[in-house]
Amino acid sequence: MSSRRKPSGTRRGRRPQRFERSRGLVVTEGTVTEVQYLQMLQQELPRDAASLKLIGEGADPLRVVKRALRERKGDDYSWTVCLVDCDKHETLQEALRLASQENIQVLVSNPCFELWLLWHLEDWHRYSSSRDVQARLAKLKVLQDKSLTSSFPIGRYADARARSDKASSEHLVNHLGPNPSSPFPVLLDLLGI
Repeated sequence: MSSRRKPSGTRRGRRPQRFERSRGLVVTEGTVTEVQYLQMLQQELPRDAASLKLIGEGADPLRVVKRALRERKGDDYSWTVCLVDCDKHETLQEALRLASQENIQVLVSNPCFELWLLWHLEDWHRYSSSRDVQARLAKLKVLQDKSLTSSFPIGRYADARARSDKASSEHLVNHLGPNPSSPFPVLLDLLGI
């Protein structure tokens, strides 16, 4: 009988060190599309990516920021992000000011969050309305009403990032960027992907 030895450098009985993942809070203006996308994205993330708590608030930007403030009280989040559209919100500028004071990162999509989804599939760099972008996604059969279809290519977020970079090289936080733009890559960076 030959004796088996463990290779040098490994010690018996020691557990591998645990990697401490960062934890984030994401509060969204939308309650369907954004939430569904982020849930799908979470399933694609590598094991060492940040974890996140996700809340679909379904309100104007100021209420979204205030909800984020309430949710993070008493909890230890590494970062807090709010996702909103530019729309015609009267409270957007006030929400951006409050977020800046409270160390919350507001990512404003212009014209809408669905632009980020469209960039998973194709280039789109012209001035558009939310309706234009949503109609294009419906034509591509990846958005039905406000829900993503099962054929949505969630794994193509790197393509979306590249297209976002091409549309607007600066991903400004707590700021309304040009149409079209989405600072969603900031959230990808926070997630570690």
